[in-house]
Amino acid sequence: MANDIALFPVSGWQIGPVPSHDIIALKLHFLSHPFQQTEEAQESQMFAMTPAQGRELIERIQAAIEVLENSDAQGSGIDRH
Repeated sequence: MANDIALFPVSGWQIGPVPSHDIIALKLHFLSHPFQQTEEAQESQMFAMTPAQGRELIERIQAAIEVLENSDAQGSGIDRH
């Protein structure tokens, strides 16, 4: 998958609840080129998700972490910023 798509490393985020709309707001900070400094990161739009979507996102991230931590493969061949 990673070899077929452009990857933009996440360098930070803003996240928080919006009780008046019963949503979670999320904005990602990301690097758009290999020589970009963290303090120059781009910012995504502000995304909104329901609590159920937030729980599903947590579960999928945890599952991906488990795969990586339990993998015998050393290195992915992906250039890191």
